[in-house]
Amino acid sequence: MTSTAAAMHTLRTPHRRTKGPAVRELAGAISGVVAATALVVATCILSSTPSVNSTPAAVRGYLANHYTVTTAAAYTTVIAALLLVPFLASLRSFTSRRTDVGQWRLTVTLVVGAIGVAMLSLAGAMLATATVLADRSSAGEAVFAVFVATKLLATLALLPVAGLVLANARTIATTNRRPDRWLIRFDTQIAVIAVVVGIASFVDHDWVAPGGPATATVWLLVALWVFALARTIAGGHGRHSTLEEGTP
Repeated sequence: MTSTAAAMHTLRTPHRRTKGPAVRELAGAISGVVAATALVVATCILSSTPSVNSTPAAVRGYLANHYTVTTAAAYTTVIAALLLVPFLASLRSFTSRRTDVGQWRLTVTLVVGAIGVAMLSLAGAMLATATVLADRSSAGEAVFAVFVATKLLATLALLPVAGLVLANARTIATTNRRPDRWLIRFDTQIAVIAVVVGIASFVDHDWVAPGGPATATVWLLVALWVFALARTIAGGHGRHSTLEEGTP
């Protein structure tokens, strides 16, 4: 009887240890879904603001007249960036459980992901600063400078995000039954478009201007990419839990 109880204890102990990472991955996947939603909202609001080619007076007037909406966009951007942190952690945990993933790729994922998150959160903070300055100060030049810096950061943040996407281009291997497999296969294309837009913003000052329609389009693609990966991680958590429950 004692040996039987000891054997059962030995079999159950690994299950308790493996549930921890799976639950953390699920929490990170949920954070990714919320972050993608917040990123879509912030991108739509930011894309409706004046371009960097507008006059300082026009920028200040817009931010002052749309104080509530622009401030909400700034906070939403910061929230999206913060929620990407647990998502990146769950992504690293999810990919590290695959034996064919190199350590260098995991390191690149964390480094470029951290850079992208930092730049995105800073862009949100600077947008809030520009909005407050426009509401409480008549210094149009200062508001314009902070506003342009915001859009530059939001555009340049696409470069480390592109590195993140490329680093995971082939590490998220899903089965053919996954409905989001078609989207994950476009990760390389999304990364290339992000790099092109990030570089072209210094050359073209019209449609591809910093923070312009092209930038907004790429951020929407990135949000879809995050959402697809979050679903994949959550699906992997479900299969992992099923295997645990079916193990004698």
